[in-house]
Amino acid sequence: MACRRWGRHDVHLLVEAKLALQVGGRHGRPVLLTIRAGDLHRAGQVFRCSANGVWLVAAVRRNNIEFPAV
Repeated sequence: MACRRWGRHDVHLLVEAKLALQVGGRHGRPVLLTIRAGDLHRAGQVFRCSANGVWLVAAVRRNNIEFPAV
């Protein structure tokens, strides 16, 4: 199963955790997920970087996501 894009064209990724939490906090309580981007890249996933420094990818499979401990 791939990560949902929530009505967007791509999954949006940020390198800096602080900025990711700030952006995510605009829509409620943010949850920080770690994406194993290197594994995605080696599997052939294409990444693009937007003008504002956000990395874009079409999909992220669940096995490439590290979820926070509950």
